[in-house]
Amino acid sequence: MRYSVCIIDNDIPAAGVQAQELNIKDSELLNTSNLQLLLQKENWTDEVIRNLTQTLLEQKDDDGISPKWDVYGFTNPSLYINTIDNGFFRSDLVVFDWEYPGVDSESVLKEILNRTFSLVFIFSKADKEQEIRTVLAKPEFQEFKERLEYLDKTKANVDQTNVLLQKAGQMYANNFSFRFASVLRKKAVQCTDKILSDMGRASLNDVKNHVVIGDGGKKDFIDFLAERFRTSIAEKDIYDLVEQIPEPGNGAAAPDATLAAKVWGYRLYFHHENGDNLVRRGDIVRIEGVFRMVLSADCDLLRIWKKNLGIINMVALHELDQNNADLKTWLTYCVKPEKIPGKISSLLGRIGDLSDGPFVLPFVPVEQGIKNFVAMPKELISERIALPDGWNNLSHADKNKHPMRYSNWLGAERVCTISEPFLTPVIQHVFNSMGGTAVPDYPEHMKEILEKVLKDFTGPAVAAPPLIPQAV
Repeated sequence: MRYSVCIIDNDIPAAGVQAQELNIKDSELLNTSNLQLLLQKENWTDEVIRNLTQTLLEQKDDDGISPKWDVYGFTNPSLYINTIDNGFFRSDLVVFDWEYPGVDSESVLKEILNRTFSLVFIFSKADKEQEIRTVLAKPEFQEFKERLEYLDKTKANVDQTNVLLQKAGQMYANNFSFRFASVLRKKAVQCTDKILSDMGRASLNDVKNHVVIGDGGKKDFIDFLAERFRTSIAEKDIYDLVEQIPEPGNGAAAPDATLAAKVWGYRLYFHHENGDNLVRRGDIVRIEGVFRMVLSADCDLLRIWKKNLGIINMVALHELDQNNADLKTWLTYCVKPEKIPGKISSLLGRIGDLSDGPFVLPFVPVEQGIKNFVAMPKELISERIALPDGWNNLSHADKNKHPMRYSNWLGAERVCTISEPFLTPVIQHVFNSMGGTAVPDYPEHMKEILEKVLKDFTGPAVAAPPLIPQAV
């Protein structure tokens, strides 16, 4: 397996005289060729970094020909962060020198970990080890502990590349992001290029006429791109990687509840950027601290005053919290408290011994983390929205097609939107709960008769009775 590694160290001599003559700039990304020239032409003040760089460049893959590493370098971590912001460069591993003049290494390290997925090896002298380990022990670094490693820069005659290789191999065997990073990044770039190539003949007017249509055009455009990415990713190399994911073995660690919440939060909810202001079906909204789910159809919301007379329909959401006394009271009108807990089979699965209808909306992302809610399909709420400012100055046509926007909804803000394939079943479940059809229950003797019929059916086969000849 070939990995990319980026060495961030201010002792890389990219500002030396020979480097300048070779047109190497210490303010830019240093590629493999740059680093090879620096090894040949420049004086290195840090022999450890020089040896590490040289070893990485010289190591070959199993075929004895191909390089084992794609090696890059920066002389300052801020240059690495700027490159992440402005370009496509990413590396599987980062060798991070802890000491830079005028740089808060702790803040920069946290930013690198937050911004992109890489294994980070902190390379520093032994006199900094306790300081570094104290920083890494802080709560804000705990979620990154699996991809953070300290390496002592001063150990003589120690080939630290073996440590890099060993950790990379462990991560490739066990970590989703590390195994999928390279192919997913490549697919994203290839898909973008394909979309741009296919749309190369399209003018801005073409896109406006065919994709970005009306007030809902922003989301339509996002959906158009998302479907193209979906098609691009659904190819053999991705499927092959998925096939390589092993089944959990005996003694495997219990699933991480925090990670499960994050993964399912990604699956269940779509997060809009601030540029989109339209209210949509499936939006989970917070209105002065109270949570609701929007039920009104998108086609009605796009012409809210013409089709709905300014009325928006919602379903009540109640937080699943130990201190929510009202919710506890309602759910235990006819069900004992101990009969409420139980395994829920799906998003719309029944809650304990409660009747069909209420369901749990879990892992809703809020500023403080996540919240879990019980949705009450039979607790419908309608709110009439005040007319927008300047309504009387709008033309009749503009009034007819005026959409529902959060800027028109005083005190309301969107938290997220329920994603497909969950949204449509959720909406259908709400309507079924409100107006579902039913038939009379069988009396007890009928239940017993049908139970016997089914038991007889599942029992052992019996010989058919002999045929009796009919008299002629």
